[in-house]
Amino acid sequence: MPSGGADSVKYDKETHVYTTKCRSIAFGCNKWLRIDLNPVVTLVSAALIWGLVIWCIVQPEKVKVFVRRIHKFEKQQPTHNQKT
Repeated sequence: MPSGGADSVKYDKETHVYTTKCRSIAFGCNKWLRIDLNPVVTLVSAALIWGLVIWCIVQPEKVKVFVRRIHKFEKQQPTHNQKT
């Protein structure tokens, strides 16, 4: 049986598989306002987004060149809905 608290481990009798819930933090001030989030994912995504924002502010010309290269690469890729 996987380690973890009793609330985080679930057993599916049909598939005979134990599943665990990821780390999460839940808080709220009443029954209508409740926030449940994974702190690891939240912090990593916030760091990536803010890193991108700071890069765009500090080096706008390099970002412009980078975005143009990505756009050019995307245009060269075939799409799945094109007829051959």
